[in-house]
Amino acid sequence: MSGRVVLEVAQWQESGAATAGRLRSGAARLAELVPEGRPCTVALDGGVGSARGGVRNADVLERNLRAARGTGRASAG
Repeated sequence: MSGRVVLEVAQWQESGAATAGRLRSGAARLAELVPEGRPCTVALDGGVGSARGGVRNADVLERNLRAARGTGRASAG
């Protein structure tokens, strides 16, 4: 197995689409497409946050970005 890490990040908070929950399974399937990579699922905050600049749940998205970056650094290291 290579040193490649595949981060699985299913970002979908407050999407208006009825099928938004499918993004979780889609992220998992995409991660499987890189067989030589070491899979790592990023634990996300699924809560509801506040809107800022026209972006719903902006603070939750920021926390999830920090989680993804932290998971990536830890997995690479």
